[in-house]
Amino acid sequence: MSEFCKGLETLGCTFTQIELQALFDGLDTNGSGKIDYEEMAAMVAIRGSGNNPNVNPSFGLNREPPQQILDKILSSLVASGEQGVRHLSQLFQKMDKNGNGSLDRHEIQWVLRQLGMKMNVAEFERIFKYFDKNGDGVVSYHEFVISVRGELTGVKLDAVHKLCERVANTNG
Repeated sequence: MSEFCKGLETLGCTFTQIELQALFDGLDTNGSGKIDYEEMAAMVAIRGSGNNPNVNPSFGLNREPPQQILDKILSSLVASGEQGVRHLSQLFQKMDKNGNGSLDRHEIQWVLRQLGMKMNVAEFERIFKYFDKNGDGVVSYHEFVISVRGELTGVKLDAVHKLCERVANTNG
């Protein structure tokens, strides 16, 4: 709250303490006591810039990926070779106590630390929100892999389709 007030002051905005609190509370949609990028972006998306009456409802979904953090994770996995992906899978299984294929934010944080990722709170929050594609508060193994690796394209996608066809023909 104090940083928010200082920021507004720097911009020349003056409000009473009650107005500041109301504004802050309106932006802090998750009640965490902090305003993060997603909350601010959602506010901008909902209200628009004032120049365009058409607000893009998928604003939060089209945000820039945290590429620097993703590159660190991918580099760690690539450096470990085939063992890196196997290790990641083992870490997920180890932390997935209920066997539903998903991990909450604390479990994801533990997995990333085990992979050697050291992140500050802001970096972790950004990457977690990026991994949690559907916004349900957990990250599935699929969401995590797709986020780090990206969608399959070209030769890899063709190989997966051919493998699926072979499996279907063998079982059918």
